[in-house]
Amino acid sequence: MVASKLPIRRLRETTHVQIDSCEYLRLAFCEARIGYHYSTKGDTIIALGEKEEFKKTADIGDLAPSRRLAVSAKFMADFQAEGLKGALFLPIEWRPRKGMTYVPDEPIRTHWLSAEREMPRCLTPRIGFSGELTGVHFRDNQELITYALPHMECGWDDEGRTDFTLRFHRKEVEAMGDFDIACTYEWIDLVGDENPRWFPQLIVSQRFRHWAKKQRYKLHYGLCEMVD
Repeated sequence: MVASKLPIRRLRETTHVQIDSCEYLRLAFCEARIGYHYSTKGDTIIALGEKEEFKKTADIGDLAPSRRLAVSAKFMADFQAEGLKGALFLPIEWRPRKGMTYVPDEPIRTHWLSAEREMPRCLTPRIGFSGELTGVHFRDNQELITYALPHMECGWDDEGRTDFTLRFHRKEVEAMGDFDIACTYEWIDLVGDENPRWFPQLIVSQRFRHWAKKQRYKLHYGLCEMVD
């Protein structure tokens, strides 16, 4: 019998103490699901929605399957009024789902949340489906950011654990200056199935987290570690 080379995956149970101790966090997802990320045209997301999704009043919500975050004009105004730094608000073009015709004249969530700055390269290793560690970054090889070779990578590895911790050199992060939101250099697959979907992930400050909690946004976070 041939032993499997597939990596063992173990679920990380992240505690509030660990979340509190991080200087920066990965913005993992929002509980409110409000549409489907159909495609991207330049900086514009083409999103599909149903009538019931358009009626949801949430100021921030997930677009499946990419987990891009759609936000309202109120979210953008409150973010800026709080003095938070680094957000980039890009347009969403809403379309009805197949077989439907309803799209509101003035959708509640008109933009998606991105960032002006890019994080330094992540130190967390990657692991392939055959179990080998690899240091390849997606943007070093354009083939790896297409759907043509989904077998090449199966996601980030943190000693076989999910939810993984993203690690960065502290000095490189400090050199970025003061910010509350940035995007990863790498394109990261969070789905982990045979059809990976790779997108830059958002890294946020504790200031952002506390502000979002005050606004009662139901956001979930992953760990980031600064390495000296």
